[in-house]
Amino acid sequence: MKFADLQKDTHVRPFRFAVVFAAIVVVMLISQQAKSQTAQHVNWTTSYEEALDRAQQTNTPVMLYFTGSDWCPWCQKLKAEVLETAEFAAWLDSRVIPIHVDFPRKTSLPAQLTQQNNELLNKYRPHLTGFPTVLFIKPSGTVVGKMRYEQGGVRNWIHKAQAIIGQLDKKT
Repeated sequence: MKFADLQKDTHVRPFRFAVVFAAIVVVMLISQQAKSQTAQHVNWTTSYEEALDRAQQTNTPVMLYFTGSDWCPWCQKLKAEVLETAEFAAWLDSRVIPIHVDFPRKTSLPAQLTQQNNELLNKYRPHLTGFPTVLFIKPSGTVVGKMRYEQGGVRNWIHKAQAIIGQLDKKT
């Protein structure tokens, strides 16, 4: 290899490095932006009594989310595609009081929460056909509608949930 060829090659390498580095930075920024748009925090409650009290005070429907968080693939799919999105969090705000009713297999819940979740499972068993199931109820505890995992993403899910809440508004 001639010295002139070596000199040309060293001018190309920094340029290649700069292009690759810039591409990596752009991918990281896009990834971070996507995370900030999807990783929206929903303020779930686990207390059925507190949620019903708040629902009665504000005349707001309750959304019971029955899940097997650490073993149910459809629950995990619903969580990732709908429940953890910014669009869902924005829709949920002031429309319903969300309750997380979990039945994990790999982790244990406090005894009182396990007892409450089992009581809710028994109370709403006629409306449950598996996990995940989301029940929309009046502040009195009466079921108005239910949903499960729905293909079509967050907008489709929200559209159907809104239709159920609209029924609830008419029946309340």
